[in-house]
Amino acid sequence: MAELALSVAVTVGALLLVQSFARLAATPLGFDPQDAVTATVSAGDDEARATLFFTELRDRLLRMPDVVDAGVISAVPLVNRPPPDFFTIDGRPVPAPGEPGPIAHYVMAGPGALEALGARLARGRFVSADAPVAVVNETFAERYWPGENPIGRRVRYPTGLSDGRWTSWTPWITVVGLVGDIRSIAPTDPAEPAIYASYVQRPRAAYAGTAMRLVVRRTPAAASLANLRDEAHAIDPRAVVTPPAALAGVLGSALSRPRFLGALMSGFAAVTFAIALVGIYGLVSYGVASRQREFGVRLAIGASRGGIFRLVAFQLVAALGTAVPVGLLGAWVLARWMAALLYGVRAWEPWPYAGVAAAVSLAVLVATAIPARRATRVDPLVALRAE
Repeated sequence: MAELALSVAVTVGALLLVQSFARLAATPLGFDPQDAVTATVSAGDDEARATLFFTELRDRLLRMPDVVDAGVISAVPLVNRPPPDFFTIDGRPVPAPGEPGPIAHYVMAGPGALEALGARLARGRFVSADAPVAVVNETFAERYWPGENPIGRRVRYPTGLSDGRWTSWTPWITVVGLVGDIRSIAPTDPAEPAIYASYVQRPRAAYAGTAMRLVVRRTPAAASLANLRDEAHAIDPRAVVTPPAALAGVLGSALSRPRFLGALMSGFAAVTFAIALVGIYGLVSYGVASRQREFGVRLAIGASRGGIFRLVAFQLVAALGTAVPVGLLGAWVLARWMAALLYGVRAWEPWPYAGVAAAVSLAVLVATAIPARRATRVDPLVALRAE
C-alpha cells in the first residue's frame, strides 16, 4: 500500500511538471528566436561615431546573402532586462517628482532591430531613423490609452530637477507603431509596458548607446556569422564584438530548469512505479506458491477456479482501493508544495489525477492477475497426494 501510494503521488507530480513544461514551451514569446542570433558590439565612447558605426555595420550585414534583417537594440528579450523609466503623456497632468506616474521599460531600437527579432506589428510601423519616434507594446497601450489608438500619441521624459520641480524635458516622442507583447524577462513572466524608442535619435540622454546588442535574422540553415567581427573591425578596428549566440539557444537555457525538473520527476515516477509493480507481483507470486496445497484442497472439495482467482486477488484489490486515494491525496499535497514550479497548471488538475489512478489500477490488476491465474491451475490430485 505504501509503495502504491508513493507511486501515485510521484507520478502525478511528474505529469504536472511535464504538462507545465509543455504549456511553458507553447507560450507565445512575442518574438521568434528561430534563425536569429545576437552579439554585443561596443563602438567606443563617442555617440555620434557609434551611430555611424552601427548604421554602416547594418548596411554591411544586409548585403550578405543569408541575412534577412539586422539591427541594434539596447535589451534583447530573455538576455538582459530593460530598465523601467518614468515618463509623461502629452495632454495629461504631470506628476510631481516622487509621486506615482506612468512607468514603462525603456528600450532603444535601431532600424531593423524589431524586425530581426520577429516582433509582431499590430498597427502602424516600426522605428526608423526619422524624428524622435517610438513603438509601444500592447500592454503599454492598454494601460495608458485603453480603447484608444496609440498611433500619433506623444510622450517625453524629464531630464532636469530643481527645487522639487521638473525643469527640463526630452523632445516629444511620437508613437508610430504598436507591437505585440514581448516577454523580455523570462518565459514565465508576463510582458510589462515597454516603449521602443528610436536608437538613432537617442531621446533619452541617460542612455548613451555606444554598446548595443546586435540582432541578425538569417535564412534557415544559413552559415554562422563567424565573420561578424571582421565586418565590425573593417569599420572600426577598436570595436569589441562578442561571439554570436543563437536566440534559440538562449530560449533553451531559459527552459532548461523546468525541463530538468520534469525529467527528474519522471525518472522518480518510473522507478517508484516499477518498484511497486515488481513488489506486487512478487508478493502475490509468493503467496500463491505458499498456498498451493490449500488451493488444491479447496478445488478438491468443490471450490471453483473463479473463486480461487477472487480469493487471491481480493486482498490486493482491497489494498489498491486504499492506496490510490491516499496516493491522490499525497499528490495534491505535493502539487501544492511545488506550485511555484508550475506554469499554467493548477495543483488540482483533474486529468493527471484521473489518468494516473486508472493506469496504476490497471497495472496492479495485471500484475495480480498473472500469479492469481497460476493459482487456478493447481492440480487437486497433486495437492491431496502431498497431504
